[in-house]
Amino acid sequence: MPVYGAGQTAARGIAPTPEGGMAPGLRDWYAFLELIAQPPRVLTGRREQNYVKMLYSSAKFPSLLLYGFFAEDSVSITDDSNAPFELEWTGTFEVHDSEPRLDNAQSLADAWAAAYATTGTGA
Repeated sequence: MPVYGAGQTAARGIAPTPEGGMAPGLRDWYAFLELIAQPPRVLTGRREQNYVKMLYSSAKFPSLLLYGFFAEDSVSITDDSNAPFELEWTGTFEVHDSEPRLDNAQSLADAWAAAYATTGTGA
């Protein structure tokens, strides 16, 4: 079950800090680029994907752990000189498992209810 991913880091996310240091959003972006550039593992004599776990949070899925990998050559970056402190990207994340499972309506409903009952506002 592939999931299409897209992200945007706003101006405050990659602009230098007031002290002149690197913004956490930009440091995270560099770490993500390093992650997707890792060479595939070779186990049992064959090339395999590098699986990652991703904690995904939205109004519909306030707490969802996804297990899968970013499809090879699927990440694309837009760097616009008219918006130097903004970063936009897209990519395809192939989901192979999740917690709660995406094919279990009751577990998804329970996770949603638990998140909104705890915070009153969801994720």
